[in-house]
Amino acid sequence: MSSDFVIKRFNHLRRLICVHGRYSYWRTTQVVMLCFYKNLAFPLPLFWYTFYSWANGTTSYDSLLITLFNTFFTSLPPFFAGLFDIDVREVSRGARNAGRWDNC
Repeated sequence: MSSDFVIKRFNHLRRLICVHGRYSYWRTTQVVMLCFYKNLAFPLPLFWYTFYSWANGTTSYDSLLITLFNTFFTSLPPFFAGLFDIDVREVSRGARNAGRWDNC
């Protein structure tokens, strides 16, 4: 797999690992948590509805609702997670917080 950037000096590697690596880790965990939420939010009400309806095979969801649920919970939350993904500003790694980034 090829790289899409060139590191001319090794002091740039620290910023790449500490800042952008943290952002990438944060984005990945947020998308995974959204996938877990989506995969639990849809079938759990159906599970409880089977007890209410005595498992007679009827569904509580309309087909349009199923389509909209999959569309919105599959596309919009990862989009907004990628848009607002910065949890720690890069400015905060300045001189006053230099000790915080020494061990990364």
